Amino acid sequence: MYVPETNVLLTRWLGEENSAEVIDLMPIPEETGAKPSLVRRIEVTRGKVSFRLHCWPRFDYARRKPKVTIDGPIVHFSCGDFTLRLCGDLDFVEEDGGVTANVTLMAGEKLDLVLDDDGKDEEQKLPDKESLDLLIRQTLHYWQSWSKRSNYRGRWRSAVNRSALALKLLTSSEYGSIAAAGTFGLPEAPGGPRNWDYRATWIRDASFTVYALMRLGYQDEANAFTHWITERTDSARRGHMQIMYNLDGSNVELETSLDHLSGYAGSKPVRIGNNAAEQVQLDIYGELLDSVYISNKYGEAISHTNWRSVRRVVDHVCDVWQDKDAGIWEIRSEPQEHLHSRLMCWVAVDRALRLAQKRSLAAPFGRWVEVRNAITEDIWQNFWNEDLGHFVHAKGGDDLDASMLMMPLVRFISATDPAWLKTLDAISAQLTDDSLVMRYRRKDGLKGDEGFLPPAPSGMSNASPAPDGWTRPRSTWKSCFSSAITCSSMPKNSTPAVISSAISLRPSPTWH
Repeated sequence: MYVPETNVLLTRWLGEENSAEVIDLMPIPEETGAKPSLVRRIEVTRGKVSFRLHCWPRFDYARRKPKVTIDGPIVHFSCGDFTLRLCGDLDFVEEDGGVTANVTLMAGEKLDLVLDDDGKDEEQKLPDKESLDLLIRQTLHYWQSWSKRSNYRGRWRSAVNRSALALKLLTSSEYGSIAAAGTFGLPEAPGGPRNWDYRATWIRDASFTVYALMRLGYQDEANAFTHWITERTDSARRGHMQIMYNLDGSNVELETSLDHLSGYAGSKPVRIGNNAAEQVQLDIYGELLDSVYISNKYGEAISHTNWRSVRRVVDHVCDVWQDKDAGIWEIRSEPQEHLHSRLMCWVAVDRALRLAQKRSLAAPFGRWVEVRNAITEDIWQNFWNEDLGHFVHAKGGDDLDASMLMMPLVRFISATDPAWLKTLDAISAQLTDDSLVMRYRRKDGLKGDEGFLPPAPSGMSNASPAPDGWTRPRSTWKSCFSSAITCSSMPKNSTPAVISSAISLRPSPTWH
């Protein structure tokens, strides 16, 4: 669990005659003055507990083993010109490019461990207990103060705050960019090959994130991302943008398979980099312009220079909105004309028009209005299937797609429009399992099976009308929260079987 309203992790072990807890945290340099590090405090709260420590750092994705140097309570792991340092009042023993140690603590006793980079000019000594006590208090205070800034006071406050704290962890304090995830190699289904590297900033995902932060009152983080995205739009050649960037704004490298790694639960291959970085996904312009619009509504007004860059982006959308693309799900089969991509091109032009009118900004209104109307007509003519009685995911197709749930959320169609209600019923019948939603059920050029999305990222709960006093959305949200597992978190992808087994898990006392 997390210490309430913080990103400080607390793990408790309970035995019949003993108990212990471990606190893990990363100090905030701006708050504490400490350099980036990982701090672990072990405390026995009852009886006597023996622990065994293993620290085996591996560099370059476990392709290089470090040189280990033990200097009493301080261990150095050196690899090339970089060195990690582990500090702890233990008798360390070198083992296979790492160290181990054993310790037994009695009730009330504590052990502190600090892992950081080796400060060559620093005095090599153990951090004292008083300094670490202060560091822990300052870190707790930082996160609790940050959480209090949220202006959400609704029914789901605990879940909303936990989500906001997770988003904060994904935000770069140096650049203002927001990573899609902090992980790579985690499969969409256990043992499957769909294991992607998400440690980059997706324009789509980050735009949703900045919208959430804005609405929660976290203006600093939202404005920092807006400044970062401004640099991307300013440098976009003729308005063309990539779907993802590294946190520093550089290009994402293509995929490399790490064949020496077995993968999570045997899920191979383990990949770093992402081939989707070269794909065309037209929907990103809608999410981008929606975030620009929201930023201007709740944050800083757009500058003249940035508006000129935005105009180039919108003009580019006007040129390419009829093109085929890979779509939101980054399929690796032949490009198609996707409903979601067409819809978000409509959003891009619509939000640019709204912003220009609201701020009295110069714009080619005639062309933009003409294109917005043309996209509207195209969606109704080419993506509404009269025989099936609902919208379809691609021009000339008959399949459904979870991304279609965005249609009422972006105000393209009313949530009570009969055409939408028929589409929603079809999605519910064909793509859902309880509160989980499948992206799609068609072939996509990849091996393995697609996982399910919880209702929040799929948009299912928000796309459902509630004529019975919000009973349906509330029921969906309750089911969603019931699938939350460790640390009140929910997986982005899973399956009903995995969710069921994860919920049934209970921690057992082990002393490592």
